[in-house]
Amino acid sequence: MHSFISRMKAKLQQALSMLVKQLKSSNTAQVLKFSTASISNSGISIAAGFLSYALISPAEIGIWKSLLLFNQYAVFLGLGVISNGLIRELSFALGQKDHEEATHFAETGLFHSLVLVIVFTASTAVFLLV
Repeated sequence: MHSFISRMKAKLQQALSMLVKQLKSSNTAQVLKFSTASISNSGISIAAGFLSYALISPAEIGIWKSLLLFNQYAVFLGLGVISNGLIRELSFALGQKDHEEATHFAETGLFHSLVLVIVFTASTAVFLLV
């Protein structure tokens, strides 16, 4: 019985040392950091949601949800296509060392983002003033 316990203890120590060695490797450490941050972000978001619903009136939450819905529909209706295409085309132009074309794509994406900000800000102002 004593030999069985000592063998199990040795195997457990070996497994723990392998686990510690694996945790110290850079990839595993990065995965752990990312996972921890992601789980923490989710927990904080849930807590903030409960806190918001406790402190804000239902009418104000309705206005805010309407604005967020507009933002989601804007992406769904194709306004996000420019940014997705921009990533692909800008990367291709930079890879081809065509800096003039890359600058054109970057300026187009920036203008598109600026228009979206102006539209979203105007719609927020209209909701808040009405």
